[in-house]
Amino acid sequence: MYPSCFNLSNVYQNLEKGPIQEDVLVGIDSITGEQLHSWGRDRFFLPHGLSVDGRGYFWITDVALHQVFKVDPASLKTSLVLGTAGVPGSDQSHFCKPTDVAVARDGSFFVADGYCNSRIIKFSAEGEFLLEFGRPTISGLTDAGNTLNVPHSLALLENYDLICVANREGEKIQCFTAGLEANSQAGRFVLQVAHPSLSRVFAIRYSQAVNRLYAVNGVGFGLEDKPIMIFSINVLSSEVQTWNPAEDGVVLKAPHGLTVSQDGHYLYVADLSPQPTVWKFENQDFKLPA
Repeated sequence: MYPSCFNLSNVYQNLEKGPIQEDVLVGIDSITGEQLHSWGRDRFFLPHGLSVDGRGYFWITDVALHQVFKVDPASLKTSLVLGTAGVPGSDQSHFCKPTDVAVARDGSFFVADGYCNSRIIKFSAEGEFLLEFGRPTISGLTDAGNTLNVPHSLALLENYDLICVANREGEKIQCFTAGLEANSQAGRFVLQVAHPSLSRVFAIRYSQAVNRLYAVNGVGFGLEDKPIMIFSINVLSSEVQTWNPAEDGVVLKAPHGLTVSQDGHYLYVADLSPQPTVWKFENQDFKLPA
């Protein structure tokens, strides 16, 4: 992740240049594509993950600051900050380039940590550390169910009490117990999805409306024979359907984010190259909207 911007201790080297002077959070009308509002200038350095919880709060990770932010949608004020600005770490109060957040209905939440830690951390609704799970992938050792190599994205499946992780460099999706049900402990490995075409999986999101887990892969090392595609996954049966947007005239170059509309009808993919773009796809039968 932006290796030239960090030293060997994962400290961001451009803090003295100040935060981004433009708004980094943009509200867009999902029908017309019109920009409605924007926010966030002079606050963030390298914002990475964006999630919206059931109450409408924004959750943003900043990999340069090694922090997680919860933002009130009404006041646009930060209501919770986790991590120490600019200080990487691997203890209960520090992150190292955190990538994503998934929030449960009871307010507890999970943080994917991240580019230089290989763990998922669960917090209470108040931001109290509860537990962590996952460990680094070590070359030459057997790959266990809880080994993670850049946990890049999260999807919470509350109806199955599962938290799923996009193991980007491990080229698979791993699902663990979320610990949201009575007598359930978070972090127990349950299943994994490792489709031959999945390759480096950059983002995942779950739609309870259609009971599907969605994923998008991306460019990577030796990916020439694996096209960039969108994946629809039945978690219970492990059935995987694939769709290549290029077949309908959309060539994704560097997808980095994915989300699903609340009713499950639309998929949105954030593509970083050649020009940052958000694509909207109709979900039904994986067809582009007319």
